[in-house]
Amino acid sequence: MRYLSSFNRRLRHLRDVQSLSENDVAHMCQVDENLIRCWETTDAAQRCYPTIDQLLTLCFRTRTPLERLLDGDALAAEGQLELPGLCEDTGDLTSSVDELQREVTARMPSSEEMLLLKRFRATDPENRRLIIELLA
Repeated sequence: MRYLSSFNRRLRHLRDVQSLSENDVAHMCQVDENLIRCWETTDAAQRCYPTIDQLLTLCFRTRTPLERLLDGDALAAEGQLELPGLCEDTGDLTSSVDELQREVTARMPSSEEMLLLKRFRATDPENRRLIIELLA
């Protein structure tokens, strides 16, 4: 996701500046605290991203402009972010936002993946090592 590639760092910075815990952000967005950790992880393979609704809620509740969380710096000079569905001038904002939501949703972990990640994080280091070996 080109426009969210540094979202994890930007979210962490926002939390630091506003003295917010992962739990505070989770409560604001009405999600599990583990999901916030997935948003902020430095491991790109395990990172996930907020939905459009969650992203907008976060911006609204923290009074943060959306552009502070998105990687739109280079694109801002062009006058518009290159978000899927929003670059075409279809005149129908609803379909553009729907397409953007589909793109974001396609990259979200499934409930099974989230459950596995939760269990993996709760297990002891030896079991983690064994799971990694098994998957390798």
